Amino acid sequence: MPVKSYDFQAPLGEFGEMKAQLRKLKLIHYFLRDFGAELAPAAAIQPQPHPASPQDISVLRASARLDGESGFVFVNNYIRERQMPEWPGTQFELRASGKTILVPASPFTVPANSFFHWPVNMECDGINLEYATAQPILKTRNGKNTYAFFFAIPGIPKEFAFPAESRRALLVARGTLTEQDGLLRIQGVAPGRDVAITVHGKSGDMHFVLLSAEDADNLWSVTIDGVDRLALTSAQVFTDGKQLTLRQIGNSTFDAALFPATRPAASKEAVLQGPGKLQGIFEQFVWRTPERKVLPEIVQIRPIGKAPLPLLGPKASFRQSAVAMTPKESSFAQAGEWQITIPLDALDGLSDLFLAIRYQGDEARLLSGNRLLTDNFYNGATWRIGLKRFMSAPTTSPFLLQLLPLDEKARIFFEPGSAPDFGKDGQAGSLESIEALPEYKLNLSLPGAVSLAVSAK
Repeated sequence: MPVKSYDFQAPLGEFGEMKAQLRKLKLIHYFLRDFGAELAPAAAIQPQPHPASPQDISVLRASARLDGESGFVFVNNYIRERQMPEWPGTQFELRASGKTILVPASPFTVPANSFFHWPVNMECDGINLEYATAQPILKTRNGKNTYAFFFAIPGIPKEFAFPAESRRALLVARGTLTEQDGLLRIQGVAPGRDVAITVHGKSGDMHFVLLSAEDADNLWSVTIDGVDRLALTSAQVFTDGKQLTLRQIGNSTFDAALFPATRPAASKEAVLQGPGKLQGIFEQFVWRTPERKVLPEIVQIRPIGKAPLPLLGPKASFRQSAVAMTPKESSFAQAGEWQITIPLDALDGLSDLFLAIRYQGDEARLLSGNRLLTDNFYNGATWRIGLKRFMSAPTTSPFLLQLLPLDEKARIFFEPGSAPDFGKDGQAGSLESIEALPEYKLNLSLPGAVSLAVSAK
């Protein structure tokens, strides 16, 4: 176990950086927030046949949660470290309250290594969405209108189905509307940032927006001054309830599309690059902040030595072999060492400054004098260290980087493609690069929303 670091590739890193997996995870949180009331009372239904054991991949992993006739279908065709197959000719037959529902109306192919969930008989202000082959994300209101956001699952035809009697309540902007077996099927709906389908309900309109998977990852839901807002941006998004804060590492140009439409006021150092541009129901803005380049001074003061023989712990009953233990402190006499000097004004005007270290080996450590600041076990990813917390006093620079080589006999699992390159001497140990990456920050004040009319032909 690392002595200092507690990152463990978590969705939110120890230095505040949002990882790619957080963008996936937040979609589940948004879904539970806005559709949890429908999901919570729904009973779990396991299909027949179903996998006989966790190791059984001969049957598609799928289930349903239904409350009466409504609920959700869940598919998990993903297992870590396994290549899962496609499942052509898939169709789900749901039997509830004496009624049989086919989802979707025509068989489809479940893509390899995919996972998703679909709504079934979702109530839309008096009109039923029989099913959708798109994953619901969230709902939000703007005036009397409700906006339901979905995202398109790559490799699956996009389709929304409604009862035939609801034709007069539907306005279709994208896709082809056909009637078949008592269903109105809207097929071929292309992902976009505008409204694809409008349902005229009893008390108002519900607008369906089908985002691409990439836009879904970049969709953020925040509440500022009591107003629910959405932002589409690749930046990291934070809010204190009063303003929207964007952060990003290594890029001083910010790009954000906002809904409802508004006229954001940015930090004084940010320059707005022209007026906002409408992208469907969103309005996109681009700001530039002053770019900074920080060049660390790097001096190697000790070469990498011989990798210590791996220490093996006791063999557990659930493992085939003993696992490698943390190297002893005395092993670091064989570690290569580099002195890293950062200019003392490097943080001026920045949110943070990250050291991005690419290396191969066993363990790397960053010290200030004799004080261990943080450490990392090699896993194939770039090691990023936020320096702001360590540069509050001038004595924290220069830093000392230690890199301990790894013996090829160490029993360590690496994700496919992440294993280090062991040389002819049977060890891996090299420093590939060190960069200083500025983290830029943009604060946005969002005044009241600008009204937006939605039309469809």
